Amino acid sequence: MKSEVKKKEVKTKMKKQLMSIMVIGIASLMLGAGTFALFSDTETSTGNTFTAGTLDIKVGGQDDGDTVWTFDETDMKPGTEGSHTFVVTNAGTIPGMLSIEVTDIVNLPGTTPEPEPTPDTGDLGAAIWVILFADFDEDGWIDDGEGIYVGYLDGLGGPYLVGQGVLPVDIVFYWSIHVDVGNEIMDDSVSFDIVFSLAQ
Repeated sequence: MKSEVKKKEVKTKMKKQLMSIMVIGIASLMLGAGTFALFSDTETSTGNTFTAGTLDIKVGGQDDGDTVWTFDETDMKPGTEGSHTFVVTNAGTIPGMLSIEVTDIVNLPGTTPEPEPTPDTGDLGAAIWVILFADFDEDGWIDDGEGIYVGYLDGLGGPYLVGQGVLPVDIVFYWSIHVDVGNEIMDDSVSFDIVFSLAQ
């Protein structure tokens, strides 16, 4: 009798456990089904792109290969002076910092006429006084904060960073030959390149 009672008790417990498992399973299924039945909405950001900007320096409105902004002074003598203004702009889409470098300075002796002392190695670059400045206020004069280089042409180099980095800007190249310079510069010549660069 006792064994039969125990068997019945065991069967009853097992039924209760099975029922509990079934209830949990059905509840889980209902919960899962309910999750997918909730309201939803989706938005998509389309057509996203990245585009690089440009830097495009122009001197006197021209690019490399044009000779509009070069200068050629002849018959120079003691006491003469002059200046050239380069208008530098950026035709690109992003701002940049301007720098200037003078390269390839070459002095030549020319024909060495009789009054000129020998040996003649070409002395003109050492006799030309240069003031290079950025004329931010466009008054034609060098003011505080506008100077780039002051000295003889032979000493020019760089690159020189142009102060405020604001374009467009007038770059003025002023030159003069002192009255005390003598025959040593007769028929001498000096050539050089001015490199204008724009960097982010």
